[in-house]
Amino acid sequence: MVHWGLHPANDVWLIRYPNWLWQTIVATHLGSIALLYAAFLQSDYLEFMGLKQASRGALICCGRAAARSPLKQFGTRRLEVHGVYGWVRHPMLVGGLLFLLTNGPSLNNLAIIPMYVLYMVIGCHYEEQRLIQIFGQDYLNYRNQVGAFLPRLGRSWPIQELN
Repeated sequence: MVHWGLHPANDVWLIRYPNWLWQTIVATHLGSIALLYAAFLQSDYLEFMGLKQASRGALICCGRAAARSPLKQFGTRRLEVHGVYGWVRHPMLVGGLLFLLTNGPSLNNLAIIPMYVLYMVIGCHYEEQRLIQIFGQDYLNYRNQVGAFLPRLGRSWPIQELN
């Protein structure tokens, strides 16, 4: 990203952006990395990477643990509603999209971004159905207070405590 701003002779865009706009793009790009990092740390990252599920599966296969329902096999017991999850319900996906949008000019990005947005919409639908099954009314209340991909303007900060 910085390379494109510092070496305009290699610029593949049809328009030249002013320096202030490049600086804004770079700041947004770095902000997307910070958002991804904060959301990753705030979530259960061992579960996010699949390590908890793999260890539970291995214990079940070895006969050291009883098989549980698929709903209880996957899913945390705590609904995270503070920090970056108090701004948007899917901060990792938002951070990933911002990262791609500000990643610099490439034909790959032109192909990847529409597929990523499609993944966001479809994946969030199924993820939210699972979260409603796990957390019930608490998640529905959270969903009414916090936007999926954009913060809701005009709502009370911080979000109301859940039951």
